[in-house]
Amino acid sequence: MKTLFFTHCLLYLVFTSYAQKPPLRIDTFKSWPSIGYGNISNDGRYVCYNMQTGHEGETKTVVRATQTGWQIQFDELTDPVFDNRSNMLFAISRDTLLKLDLTTKKVSFVPDVSSFKLLEAGQDLWLLQRPAQNNTLSIIRFRDNKKISLDSISDFVVSHNQQYLLLRQLNNKHIERLVLVSLIDAAYTTVFNGFGINNIIFDNIDQQFAFWTDSSQLTQLWIGKTNIGIPSCLYSERQKDRTNNNAHACAGSSFKFSSNNHYLFLTLQQSIKPAAKNPNLVISSYHDAILKTADFKGTNINDTITDLLARISLNNKEIITLTQANDETILETPREQTPDDYIIIRHQAKDSTDQTYTDAYNYFLCSVASGKRFPVKLNSPVALKSMQISPGGKYLVYYDPSFSAYYSISLSDMQCRKILSNETESLLDFRLKDYPKSQYPVGIAGWLSDDKHLLINGTYNIYLVDPAARQQSVNLTADLQQHGHIIYHLPLTRYRLLREKDDTFLLSALNLDNKMVAFQRWKPGSVLNPRDIHFIPAYIGNLKLFYPQLDREIRKAGDKSRYLLRMESAGEAPNLYLTADFKNFKPLSNINPQRKYNWLTSELHKYHDSRGYDLEGILYKPENFDSTKVYPLIINIYEQKSIELNKYEAPGNGSGGDIDLSRLVSNGYIVFKANIMTEHKKPGEGSLTSVLAAVNHLKKYKWIDTSKMAITGHSFGGYEVNYIITHSNIFAAAVSAAGVASIIESYSTPVGTAGTMWDGYIKDGPPKVVSSLSDSTDLYVQNSPIFYARNITTPLLMMHNTEDGNVLFSQGLSFFAELKRLRKKVWMLTYRGDRHVVSEVNQIDYYTRLSEFLDYYLKNKKMPSWMDGTNRY
Repeated sequence: MKTLFFTHCLLYLVFTSYAQKPPLRIDTFKSWPSIGYGNISNDGRYVCYNMQTGHEGETKTVVRATQTGWQIQFDELTDPVFDNRSNMLFAISRDTLLKLDLTTKKVSFVPDVSSFKLLEAGQDLWLLQRPAQNNTLSIIRFRDNKKISLDSISDFVVSHNQQYLLLRQLNNKHIERLVLVSLIDAAYTTVFNGFGINNIIFDNIDQQFAFWTDSSQLTQLWIGKTNIGIPSCLYSERQKDRTNNNAHACAGSSFKFSSNNHYLFLTLQQSIKPAAKNPNLVISSYHDAILKTADFKGTNINDTITDLLARISLNNKEIITLTQANDETILETPREQTPDDYIIIRHQAKDSTDQTYTDAYNYFLCSVASGKRFPVKLNSPVALKSMQISPGGKYLVYYDPSFSAYYSISLSDMQCRKILSNETESLLDFRLKDYPKSQYPVGIAGWLSDDKHLLINGTYNIYLVDPAARQQSVNLTADLQQHGHIIYHLPLTRYRLLREKDDTFLLSALNLDNKMVAFQRWKPGSVLNPRDIHFIPAYIGNLKLFYPQLDREIRKAGDKSRYLLRMESAGEAPNLYLTADFKNFKPLSNINPQRKYNWLTSELHKYHDSRGYDLEGILYKPENFDSTKVYPLIINIYEQKSIELNKYEAPGNGSGGDIDLSRLVSNGYIVFKANIMTEHKKPGEGSLTSVLAAVNHLKKYKWIDTSKMAITGHSFGGYEVNYIITHSNIFAAAVSAAGVASIIESYSTPVGTAGTMWDGYIKDGPPKVVSSLSDSTDLYVQNSPIFYARNITTPLLMMHNTEDGNVLFSQGLSFFAELKRLRKKVWMLTYRGDRHVVSEVNQIDYYTRLSEFLDYYLKNKKMPSWMDGTNRY
């Protein structure tokens, strides 16, 4: 079977090469059809997905067969789900339960249902449904329509094995009941009567349950068994016994059974300072662990009370507090899958004013049984990454940026061993590998059985690693490399890697040379010919994240080796496809609105800068491109952009921040996304050098009018634009959206009310300034565009909104005010109440004015009245 995706691409090129098509309009994005991520039935025979139609605000839900042409369409459904046996589809349609029989294709409706849930207990399938008008809960068994109906149910919890439910029921005397339902027995019983029942949970094997009761006089923790039902009190606390110095239980906080079901984890709250005598006064001191930004906003509760993690023994009711003030627990794996004989604690040793915690931190393993702490690393200057306790509870593994290596600690003897370093290959995310402190590893792909090995992703390859360090690490994908430019990754980024029946995993690959992608069933250690890996010029998943995830970008049929995925390219809209081998793709949807318009093409360009760096960029041309004509050029920047070669640039993809790329290209602009390569301590200079290299590369094309070039960017890209136009005069126009004008001000800007500043971002994030303001004052001045405002000759359009929490409005306002004082050609668009991007309600206005600005300077069109001062509205 031929790959139909490529057939679609070929037909697109053939049919669009003839008739003249209209350009995209500014408001086109409001009615642009699109396909959402879909679901696939366990047998792989049916899929369900949402489709935004060409009518503004209209969404349809499509259910269709994968092997035949049958399909049915509904007005948008809520929470559509296939049953585990792939016989039925259930969904909510306007307070009505819709039931679609996939065998007979008949649709039935149950009125007055606001929500539902499917459960499978033993061999039986059950449907839970709640009406819109009251709190009745109906539980219906499919095979015989056996029905359990209970009224006044405020909430319920389902056990992991779906055999039990615990319901909170109110009676007429306002006394609450806790009702235990056994679906295996199709029966229920009241197991508790009381007040303030909350936080109901089951243990990990569904043999026990626990809950809190909380009243004005008493807080109690109860535990019961599912086979007995009657709970007993595990912990009791009277409100009158609470003092400022005593830690007390917080019944409303989350809690859980330990993985061995010997303990319950709970939250204690303790006062760490008395309430202020003057509530309007905030006293800050150099002794403070964090900045009191929450206090400045009048929300100082976090500074007076701290949450402590504790555990209570189910055997003897002993309570041990596991954390202290300024501790935080580290959990980088799903909570329900994490062994918890030990917990990982990071203790703030010094000041956390720096956003990236560059002051020392102490890491510990804390025994849940005894509360004893074992040091992992003390006085760490950077945060440890990828911290995981193995599924069998035998090892702690983590990445230490200080040594660019992974380490393992055996929990049996607390011995620490290096298990993988960067000696043979970088272990860092390829997009962030040049950031200071080597702090962004790709991460751990998962663990194999019995904790004997784990798989760790390097920048390019996947390594089989022995956590005991007895065996040398093995590069599993070394033989698959082609000149070392392919990134291999396991999208099965689950805590414990589960093989398919044939012992294979799903392997993803990205060729950095041409941005093509591939997926392949792969058995670690087996011989796989690189030529058998089928690369396609498309993208599957989220380009900005790159690393695709199962259960979102890729959905596997539970019982079959069939996959549902959403795939796109620059010339083909995202659509859903079915595949079994990732070589042949069967289209299941067909939304391609771009075929009606003068669309775009994308090309990857490679060139060098004056420093010798290899750079890339994407050149976008209109579909009706004519090499005998001359076009204005827009260069768009923000760090690394070339990874987006096969991205579908739907109208409105700028999301109110960046430019509306496809519409500009459709209307006769050439757009070039240029990669930016910055060096440490030289964010501005690196941006300028990279852009100059792009301009020098593009000058050789006679169809580009180098006298009509604009530079645009949003956020960090806006900062880059601000720097470039204060240090060059090669552009006819510039657009800076939400850009930084002074990294000195950014350095000293609070991050919300978290008690930290943006200085960590300036030093160790995209700007890569590295040094602190006090140590390198001149460096901060040199890289702050506002100090060079006098040099600007390029007309500038700014966009900065009043409620921007990423780059404060004061940054844009101060830059605009300085340029205005210097009589520079500058305009600023400010949408009151909008944040870092322009809200959808204001996007047409924003893109209209952006286009008018660019058209005036690059296409010699008439200056609009809002620019010439005759009309500011």
